[in-house]
Amino acid sequence: MTYILAETHHASYLTDLQLDRGAFRGERVADIGSGPFPTLLVFEGCERYGIDHLMNRYGEIGFPLARYGAEQHFINAKSENIPLEDNFFDVVLSRNALDHVDDFETTCCELRRVLKPEGMLHLLLNYHLPTRSETQELSDERVLDTLGSLDIRKVSEQRNAWGFDGGTTVLWSTHPERIVAG
Repeated sequence: MTYILAETHHASYLTDLQLDRGAFRGERVADIGSGPFPTLLVFEGCERYGIDHLMNRYGEIGFPLARYGAEQHFINAKSENIPLEDNFFDVVLSRNALDHVDDFETTCCELRRVLKPEGMLHLLLNYHLPTRSETQELSDERVLDTLGSLDIRKVSEQRNAWGFDGGTTVLWSTHPERIVAG
C-alpha cells in the first residue's frame, strides 16, 4: 500500500479530530496545511479543499494531485492569504499544521474570513517550544485571543502526543456538539 493510499484511508485522521465519516455531508470543507494528501476523502458526501503553500512543489516532485482532482481541490496558498471569497467554507479544519505557519494571528484572521458565520472551525494544535520547521509557540491564550469571539472551545488535551516530548496536543472546536465520542 502506498503512503498516499494509506493517508487517504488514515483512520487516525477521524480519531484525532473526533469526527465521523459523515460529519460534513453537503458541506464545503477546507483542510488548512493539508500537505499533498487527499486526507479529506475520509469524509463522505462533501466538497473538499486541501490548502497548502507547497502544493505546487508537491506536484513538481511527483505527488499525483491530479489523480484526486475530481474528489478534492488542491490550492497552493499560504494560510495567511487564502485566495477565496469571504464566507466560502462551511467547515475549516486543520490538523498539526498551524504551528508551522509564519504568522498565527494573521492565519486565524484568514480562517475567520473564509469561514461562514455559523460555520465550524475545528483545530488540532500542537503546543511545544518552537523548532526550525514549527516556529509557532501556541497556547490556550493565543487561541482564545484570536478565535475566542467565535466561541471556540477546548475539546480535549493530551500531553506528549504526536512525538512532542513535553508538548501538548489540543483539540479546539466551535461546534463540539458535532464530535463523536473519542
